[in-house]
Amino acid sequence: MALDRDARRLRRGHGVLARGSAGVARRRLARRVEAGAGLDGLAGAARGGIADTAAYFAGRAFGRRKLAPTISPGKTWEGVYGALLATAVYTLVLLLLAPEAIHAGPLSPPALFGWVGLVLSLTGLSVVGDLFKSLLKRQRGVKDSGRILPGHGGVIDRIDALLAVMPPAALLAQYALH
Repeated sequence: MALDRDARRLRRGHGVLARGSAGVARRRLARRVEAGAGLDGLAGAARGGIADTAAYFAGRAFGRRKLAPTISPGKTWEGVYGALLATAVYTLVLLLLAPEAIHAGPLSPPALFGWVGLVLSLTGLSVVGDLFKSLLKRQRGVKDSGRILPGHGGVIDRIDALLAVMPPAALLAQYALH
């Protein structure tokens, strides 16, 4: 069955999230915000919104090949590519215009390449988080995860990518930026 195959692939990819410690990440991020280092969290949250928006519009405009049709029939590979492109451009603009927002340090070509690679990895993880949430909804037989935001699938549908990305991003920020 195609749903079982897609579900197994998604669970393997989502296992990366399960290995991280969300509690540790949350506490460390809270300490950083208390110390006045909240801009990198805001930049990460904006990255999530940009990725979701770009994926939607790129998928609508160019989407031909389905990403995981048995889990989320509306998602396309072209939407993923649009999200990756948009977050790469966002990262470059942020690094060039406001490197202090994410404590980037000196900007050399290898540093830019590393930052973009990191953000592309997190964007890929956000796609996995979105698909995992879609899998859970499909298994429960529900269309929306709530009624608070009608037409948007509920609050969880708006923040599913953030839920997947913020714990690893917080851990990376803790260990890689300082």
